[in-house]
Amino acid sequence: MYIPKHIVILKYFYQASLFVLALILLASHALANKSHPSQNQTGFLVLTTDRGFVGNEEIRDASASFAENHNAALVFVTDEHTEKYLKISLNTLRDKGAERMKVLPLFISTANPRYQLARELLSRQPLTVPISYTRPYGESFFAVEDLGDKFRFIEQPSHTHVLVIGYSATDPGNAQ
Repeated sequence: MYIPKHIVILKYFYQASLFVLALILLASHALANKSHPSQNQTGFLVLTTDRGFVGNEEIRDASASFAENHNAALVFVTDEHTEKYLKISLNTLRDKGAERMKVLPLFISTANPRYQLARELLSRQPLTVPISYTRPYGESFFAVEDLGDKFRFIEQPSHTHVLVIGYSATDPGNAQ
């Protein structure tokens, strides 16, 4: 099956960007942990969507590396069945001493339906500790820089088509 070069480039950009984001998030929290010992009581819940075998393995590897020194759990958000894995992960984080939860969403945007599902499923959980969210990758400076870098390195810009894929408005609030 023929896949246009620009689709391959964008797919690579997407996967590489999310992997880089995971490493940046994990490294920044590792540095914060060294300077703030109280950070040890924080449970980190990494939420991500299914990216296929290779993408999932990259995220698992980065998450496992982070979890070696932190109270962390990884959850792949797929559908309503994700709630079971969220419960297990939240309980595991609490059992390991988490006094607060920090959600690290590895999503491009808060408009992503799986991100919205994860927030809804988390809101249903009876939490005994405070929970907060970091910004999704797409809202970070790194996402803009990554995208700019990828566009600058296109070999023949005048002969390359770029397809930008996103989610349309899902409600009147998103339309604005």
